Amino acid sequence: AASGVDTSCVLVAGGQRSATYCAILAETGDMAVSVDDMQVVEALTPQVVRSHRVLLARSPMIVLDANLSPRTLRAILSLAKRAGTPVCMDPVSIDLAELVKPHLADFAVITPNASEAAVLTGGPVGILSEATQAAHRLLASGVRLVVITLAEYGLYYATPGGSGHIPAPRVEVVDATGAGDALTAGVVYGLVNGLPVDECMRLGVSAATLTLRSPESVSPEMSLERIYEGMGA
Repeated sequence: AASGVDTSCVLVAGGQRSATYCAILAETGDMAVSVDDMQVVEALTPQVVRSHRVLLARSPMIVLDANLSPRTLRAILSLAKRAGTPVCMDPVSIDLAELVKPHLADFAVITPNASEAAVLTGGPVGILSEATQAAHRLLASGVRLVVITLAEYGLYYATPGGSGHIPAPRVEVVDATGAGDALTAGVVYGLVNGLPVDECMRLGVSAATLTLRSPESVSPEMSLERIYEGMGA
């Protein structure tokens, strides 16, 4: 709230543990092993979602990840479709990517990494040419903007009107945790503010780069000013 986030609709679930994610990093700063406890997300039921239907209908975009229960995901997608509100999905993990496959046509934006994109499309996504093919398969499934992140190779994006590759700046990785979330946030910020798609992608890459350089999952230096500085570097 002190940072300007509207917390009035945050659900406080009594008797539950806050969601927790613990990552053990390799010397490169990449994740070696992770453990999470997301059980509290079960408190976000279809009934809770429907009680906020007006908020969802008025939103410029709904941003989800795949930790939601299948019933809650279906409820949100149904409300979004009725209201004409675009939905952005971050699949989060290989296992959870399987849960979103039946709903691809309902997403305006999807932001998988290479491994998640491979699950969604049923083909390998290890190099740029494979990411290109995967992105266009996802477009054919009904997604309107596909963003496949490729770690040190940046990202590949595709829309029905065009596509492109945004390379990643060279950076010494301190901690990779949170970089994908920062990238999605940068892209969404650009989209809801009506910026050109290519600029949205560069915002995302710059936000991710800022996160990779930080020992914190959310960089204390994160700001729009710093993100644009990174785009000019």
